[in-house]
Amino acid sequence: MKKISIILSALLALSTLTTKAQNWEEMPVGKKFYIQSAMNYGKNNGGYWDVPGSPETITKGSNIQVWSLDGGHDRQFTLLTTGYNNSSYQIKVGNTSSARIDIQGGKKDNGTSVKVWDKNNQKNQTFQFKHMGEGKFKIYDLNSGKAICLGGRKNANGTNVHIWDDHNGAWMEWYLIDVKTNKAYIPKKISKTPDFFIKNKFLKYSEETMVGKSEGDAHVEKIEGNKIFVKVEGTSYNSDVPPGEPTEKPFSRLLEITYKNGKYIYLPDVYSPGEVSDDGKSISFGGMAYFELTVAPAPKPAKKGAASSIKRNSSSSIKKGVKRESHKR
Repeated sequence: MKKISIILSALLALSTLTTKAQNWEEMPVGKKFYIQSAMNYGKNNGGYWDVPGSPETITKGSNIQVWSLDGGHDRQFTLLTTGYNNSSYQIKVGNTSSARIDIQGGKKDNGTSVKVWDKNNQKNQTFQFKHMGEGKFKIYDLNSGKAICLGGRKNANGTNVHIWDDHNGAWMEWYLIDVKTNKAYIPKKISKTPDFFIKNKFLKYSEETMVGKSEGDAHVEKIEGNKIFVKVEGTSYNSDVPPGEPTEKPFSRLLEITYKNGKYIYLPDVYSPGEVSDDGKSISFGGMAYFELTVAPAPKPAKKGAASSIKRNSSSSIKKGVKRESHKR
């Protein structure tokens, strides 16, 4: 009986871990965020992750605390991918190249401080995010499995940020505030189908390069599984052409876009995954180059009335002609 109980406990623990793993959120890479405590969000300007002293140079060993927001780059954090899995991230500090959020000494004890250290690609510099709803997150250390929280359940300026066993409370929850928009990041629900192109068949195309631009009309030719084929026709305006060559040229091309894990992918070595605008009216592909597809109304069919009018006029002329011929005879 004891053996069965142990097995059941092990299965329950495995089930819990599996369920938890399924809740890890895929986060935006490369965007700068302020990170604010849920104890402060929507109430005041405090509770933001901070390197003490507003330093221009971020040095390893610096502690992470919370403080009221100011304009220092030490309050800005960028998520970067890791080699562990698709839902784990390094957290880069400020405008540095190598400073990372780090769990001090790789320790797993409750109360271990969150620090800044040089990038080392270890698990104690790797984090996963669980979305609690409405932009509120818990942030977990991959090395210990523990969550980042406020020391002593306090949120006053200077309060230490450390790790602790996971439990419920606003002191363990964080908002990621977009530095550009000052809005909390809220993950979009990931669809299993390429809804943007299913809903929008007719589009306007615009492209920008270092030496020119292209504009035209686009339409979805077909969708086969996770492949979307978009036909684009328009005009390229290029200033970097040999003498005597036209700067305006018509073009026609077929874009093959792949939809995978909720992302629209086109020439991944050149473009980052497509981003659908908040209003759902456009999708843009940035990176080494840039182009955008914007929803356009369906082309209007030719007016039947105009065609009928031409036929009637033509028929009338023929009849009149016949009468005149008859009269001459």
